[in-house]
Amino acid sequence: MQPPLKFVCDAMLGKLARFLRVLGYDTIYTQEEDEEILKKYKDRILLTKDKWLCKRFEGYCIYLNSQDVRGQLEELHMTLGLPLKMPQRPLRCSLCNSELVYVGKVRDRELWVCPKCGQPYWKGSHTKRMEELFESIRKKYIIS
Repeated sequence: MQPPLKFVCDAMLGKLARFLRVLGYDTIYTQEEDEEILKKYKDRILLTKDKWLCKRFEGYCIYLNSQDVRGQLEELHMTLGLPLKMPQRPLRCSLCNSELVYVGKVRDRELWVCPKCGQPYWKGSHTKRMEELFESIRKKYIIS
């Protein structure tokens, strides 16, 4: 099941946008000017490192203080209770945000592909490393 939260990341948060897509979240990455962001994305949660943009945004905005993606994910975990749990299968293209299409098994691996940009996806060692990162963040914030 696709998570219901929808995000828009401004130009300073491209890596975070890719990680959120890996988690299955519909996440737009934009390099548009502030005025365009303020007009177009009121239906999404704005993630930004720009305090002034966040103050002017009419929708829900989260100002992220961290410089690195791990810290930004930690902030989202604490602020929104974002579970940071990978979906059973790849859902979104980490490059363009399109929903992935299942291709089938290729050489004993399940394969998905992005219908828009053609990027292939499979579960590999990169998936395990991301799962370990997300798990380490979740464990850090377990309240006993």
